[in-house]
Amino acid sequence: MNKISKDEKRKTKEIKVVDNFKNNKKKVKINYINKSVLKKKFKNAISFTNSDYVMENGIIRLRDGHYANVYSVDAIDLSLTSNNQKNNFFQQLKYLYQIKDLNLRIYKLDDKIDLNSNKDYYRKLIEKFHDDESKVEFLNERLDRLEILEQKNLTTTSRYYFVLTSDNDKALEHISEEVEMQCYNMTPKLNVKKITNKLEIYQFLINLYLSNASIEQIMWSDLTELIAPFFVQENMGYIKVDEEDIQVITIKKIPPFIDELFFEELFNVPDTRSCIHIKDTIPTDELVKRLDSNYEFLLSERNTTRKLSDATQMDTDKENFQALMTQIKSGDEKIKEVDFIIVIKGNKKEREEKLNELKKIADVFHIKLDAPRMRQMEGWQAFDIKCAGFDDYHNYLPSLTLSASFPLTITHFNDETGYMIGTDIHTALPCIFDMFHKDSTRPSSNFAVIASTGGGKSFTLKKIIVNEINRGNKVFIFDAEEEYKNLVMKNNGEYIDMYSSSCGIINPLQVRFLPSNVEEKQDSDVDKVNYEDCPLAKHLGSLETFIKCAFEEIKESEVVVLLDMIEKLYKRFGITQNTKISRLEKLENTDYPIFSDLIDFLPDYRNMVTNPEQLKIVDKLEILLDRFKVGTDAMLFNGYTSVNLDSNLIAFNVKDLLYSKNKRIITTQLVNLLTYLNNIIVKNKIVNDKLKDKEKIQNIAVVVDEFHLYLKNTDSEVILTFEQICRRIRKYSGGFIPATQSIHDFLGDDDSVRSATAIFNNCQYQLVGMLKEDDLATYIKLFYQNPLTDTQKEFLTQAVMGEFLLTINSKKRIRVKIQATPLEVDLMGEKNL
Repeated sequence: MNKISKDEKRKTKEIKVVDNFKNNKKKVKINYINKSVLKKKFKNAISFTNSDYVMENGIIRLRDGHYANVYSVDAIDLSLTSNNQKNNFFQQLKYLYQIKDLNLRIYKLDDKIDLNSNKDYYRKLIEKFHDDESKVEFLNERLDRLEILEQKNLTTTSRYYFVLTSDNDKALEHISEEVEMQCYNMTPKLNVKKITNKLEIYQFLINLYLSNASIEQIMWSDLTELIAPFFVQENMGYIKVDEEDIQVITIKKIPPFIDELFFEELFNVPDTRSCIHIKDTIPTDELVKRLDSNYEFLLSERNTTRKLSDATQMDTDKENFQALMTQIKSGDEKIKEVDFIIVIKGNKKEREEKLNELKKIADVFHIKLDAPRMRQMEGWQAFDIKCAGFDDYHNYLPSLTLSASFPLTITHFNDETGYMIGTDIHTALPCIFDMFHKDSTRPSSNFAVIASTGGGKSFTLKKIIVNEINRGNKVFIFDAEEEYKNLVMKNNGEYIDMYSSSCGIINPLQVRFLPSNVEEKQDSDVDKVNYEDCPLAKHLGSLETFIKCAFEEIKESEVVVLLDMIEKLYKRFGITQNTKISRLEKLENTDYPIFSDLIDFLPDYRNMVTNPEQLKIVDKLEILLDRFKVGTDAMLFNGYTSVNLDSNLIAFNVKDLLYSKNKRIITTQLVNLLTYLNNIIVKNKIVNDKLKDKEKIQNIAVVVDEFHLYLKNTDSEVILTFEQICRRIRKYSGGFIPATQSIHDFLGDDDSVRSATAIFNNCQYQLVGMLKEDDLATYIKLFYQNPLTDTQKEFLTQAVMGEFLLTINSKKRIRVKIQATPLEVDLMGEKNL
């Protein structure tokens, strides 16, 4: 079978979109336009819209005889990049603007973040858990929250487009290929996607022309004229368009030398439409003459000024002029003709307020704005898709200055199956995150949380936990400071004291379902647990770790004999090296041996032994096993597994255990718990495999707060076992969430520290909050593989409680303000906050 290319897949998808629209067209009630309205729209289209018709290949034929291609452009947030990265990006973008015969329009149109999929996700969850009153209340609150965000206009974001125009379709094709190639080769890559299906193009045109036209009517009729308004009237300082008053604002003057990103804020003001038109300008010889004239004027001004600050600025400008003229003469720099046009709408008061807002931004950069009087329609036509610009309002900028103004920076982050973790500090837009989302750049669900004391780490973890359990996932918490008891009780979870038998015990001799060797080596998700696997051999390996922790001075020869004895005991219980998972999963907890059974089995095992040396070992083992008859070991380890792990929220209270100062017991119990947790993770995967509806799959999250305490109070085996779970869980519909406020404890060279650092380093996601200066230095040292930029370092040192840097993948970081609703805070057990 021939492999289908990405381009073919994209085209197939586009064809399906249009076909589905056409198939559903008959179901749509068409409101027919009467003849007089249609005539009026056709007449107004001549002056108001330059788009004539959309060809089958997606090219727009313009009324002035030119052709246009439309591209959607993904934003790039440069606010967190280093100065070096930014400068490299600007240098590469410069060559895009220098492409010969380039006639480019960059549009910013307001649009809403599409939350329909998010709302559908919550509706499905509400239906799924309709019998659970508390879950339904929580999920309805989450759904209402999304709708409130939409109603309050808090989901308005910027959509960016490139529109290339040319004299003919062949020339357009050539220039389009050059632009695509240049964008592809940039670092970071500027993702541009040519829009070729009519549905998307018509949606773009409707947004561009502020039209209230029906997309169904336009698709049905294939007439761009329907986008035109019924009523158009040009007034002194605005245009009346149907029920809207619109006003065209332009940049009259830009200083010759200006700070980077000077267009960013101006270009992205909400409730405006913006256009930057870039084209070739006057011949180089004439341009050099004009620059020489400006340079002479600057020199005369410099010789007459007495103000020191002005003289210093003029000296800088003089050097910049000299460098610019040298670059132009050498061909390394080109001057571009640039028009900047903003369209605002509203009544007179609303327009004045918006214009004042724009002027305040412009004044910071000494940019002069103008609202052309008696030329509003001419300004609108300059905003429209065409080759020509706006006479008398051209600005002439070096291509590097233009590239350094890069304004396509407003990004948003939305996982359709996620929950609102907070708001993006840069854009104030909601940040909707799902740690269990998987794609090629996000293969794992492990999630590290790091912050200095007072950074909001525990609050953030509690918010994550509450959202995960209420969307049906299972959460295990290792509570080292007894911080999560209120949360667990509030959500009807199980709070299990791991230094007591009152809440039940975990039988170390109960066979664990550990991953097979094939699954262990597999880097991607495990598609399905192999029920034909025989897990006893792997289990005996984990039991060896338990034995070495429980008996610190045990010799290797004694371990070998003890494991042999245990294996023979299993045989009496019908469990052998050939017993498959499919049989073991049918056994009850009481079908497994316990340490009392092992002690009772000792005489029988002794009778099987003929080697005198081995008999001596058996005698020593009998003494060692007496430990499980009385005392702490008997309380914690000698009995059938009786902990209740049915709840979707289970916290293991390990505070008393960690502070018991008995490192042997601490290590042994934690290893016992972690290996059993491994078993739960694999069993959960078995249950998921049996589900026909994959939307019902349950994910597991293991939260380990105050991770540094395990470094201080346990042996390396515990950290190593944590590391094994961290590696395995991501393949079995799970995620591991380690958190710490004491990052400096991870410095060192021993095995525990290396394993702990590896756990944090191998997390797909990192949520890093406020860091004190020494903590930041430690963080930089530990996580050198994914370094921070100077901007990111500055953010972390200045962050306040609840502000975090969220790392999604190696190329995407977001500054997030963690927020929780009153209901979330209540369920988090933080009612007093």
